[in-house]
Amino acid sequence: MSATMRDIAERAGVSLITVSRALNDKPDVSKETRARILAIARELNYAPNVLARALVSGDSRTLGLIVADSANP
Repeated sequence: MSATMRDIAERAGVSLITVSRALNDKPDVSKETRARILAIARELNYAPNVLARALVSGDSRTLGLIVADSANP
């Protein structure tokens, strides 16, 4: 199971919102806190949840293709 933002927050001793803001490069997180959060994220091999990000942004980056007859392209 991959690491979550909650795992990072617990290890860094900060809130989930602070982790989110640091990972999304928002300006209201101190340089020291951002560096600590990013280091922990690397250490835990954190990768954003693509499905959750698609729900938030409304953009799934999925392309649909309809083929009338798959036997005769």
